[in-house]
Amino acid sequence: MNEIINQINRYNSSGFKENTLVDQILKKYNALDSDNKKELEPYMYLVYRGKFDSLFLSSNYVKSIFWLNKVINHEKFKIELPDNKDHFLIEAVNSLLIVYLEKENIDLLSRAKKYFKNIKEVPPRINSLKEIYMKNINIFHAIKYNNLFTETSFTVPISIKTIQGKVHIVLPQDEIEADVTCTSLAAQNTMYQSNTNIMRAQDYDATYNISTWTIIMNRYLSCEEPSPLDGSASKMQEIACKIVNKIIDKYRGKTNEYWIKRIYPAMIQGHSIKYRAGEFVFRDIPFYDRGEMILSSKKNEISLTEKNGMITEDPPLYKKLFMDSQTYLLTQNLGSSILLLNMAFENFTYTVICKKIIELSHETYSNGFYLKTQPYKDYFLNDYLTRDQYEDAISKEIIKPRGMSQYAIYKLLYEYDSSLQQQISKSRLNKLISSIRKNRNELAHGTFDNTKLKYNDVSRQIKSFTDLISIINA
Repeated sequence: MNEIINQINRYNSSGFKENTLVDQILKKYNALDSDNKKELEPYMYLVYRGKFDSLFLSSNYVKSIFWLNKVINHEKFKIELPDNKDHFLIEAVNSLLIVYLEKENIDLLSRAKKYFKNIKEVPPRINSLKEIYMKNINIFHAIKYNNLFTETSFTVPISIKTIQGKVHIVLPQDEIEADVTCTSLAAQNTMYQSNTNIMRAQDYDATYNISTWTIIMNRYLSCEEPSPLDGSASKMQEIACKIVNKIIDKYRGKTNEYWIKRIYPAMIQGHSIKYRAGEFVFRDIPFYDRGEMILSSKKNEISLTEKNGMITEDPPLYKKLFMDSQTYLLTQNLGSSILLLNMAFENFTYTVICKKIIELSHETYSNGFYLKTQPYKDYFLNDYLTRDQYEDAISKEIIKPRGMSQYAIYKLLYEYDSSLQQQISKSRLNKLISSIRKNRNELAHGTFDNTKLKYNDVSRQIKSFTDLISIINA
């Protein structure tokens, strides 16, 4: 204990500048038993203050709240000098406001208001403390009058022409409005770096041109809190991608440049972020990168040669379509994701499931069993054809047979496959099929508003197909 007290005295004598001592003291303090901690607690006030200050100055606001509480609840805070107490409260209020905006926890805002009222004297000089105090006033005002903005700038590998002026985008479901600018730049790896007027047609992978975007959104959108849709992305990245993709859709429609691709959060790397209360910038992050990096001591490579020495086979069509569906989900092109998912599902049904039924039935069913002729009475042109003419058209394959429903095909599989019966109930199997096919027909026939699709719903549909394949292949 004496060693810890001596370190605390050293920290005090240094004018609270030897910050490395703070972590050393806390490490030793945490190793003590409860009785020794209680005895040492009166000395720990300066350490708690120092830990809060270091976290605050490094903009680590979320972690600073724990130490803010330790300071506020310490007995020595009650007898702190007025100037020192005001200094601490000004910083504490700023931390609470930032974390409130990040976490959307109303209790933090209430505490910030309470502590702000306890500040006895406004800093008289224009210095760093005065600036923090003014930040607090502006943030309170912006919260009250809904006048917060998030501004971000980033570059993405999308070969798109510069868009004239600002584009105003509205996302009604997210209650977001944004002003956007987009500028074309020459890619760094091209001989034409000095000339942004040169573009290459069908530059799908942005080998000649890239684009830089600036988006100003009418809300505080966290760059740190994970998106509820995709935990690897932030809330801000999710909305930024939606906005850019909405503009890209409009751009493709006007220019017919079909090769322009949509973006997803991992493409937003090393972006700058400014948070504003009205025109007042209260948080400025020149460089932020949330992207997940994978470090390995081994060389990043994969062999396409199998154990038998043969090159890896091409994946079946249903798998290619399914991967494309997942790519569309990644870029939140939800309607296309569902349609490709169902193309994958139907191809899987006819190429895998139907073959399985033929094998299990010992060829009671043969190739094309799922195709059947529609009864004459149900044929939509039966008012114009006699029964004989209809049968003649079928024999000449002018009128083609129609396929069985997906449900009927899987019902047959369930009847013949005893191992499948042990893995899943028939009702659960039908639920998987219903999940996969949800909104498929309405989207294909243009009777569904695809803006009403939800990411989580489509994600569940994709998982249903993954589960179905896993069960069938088990």
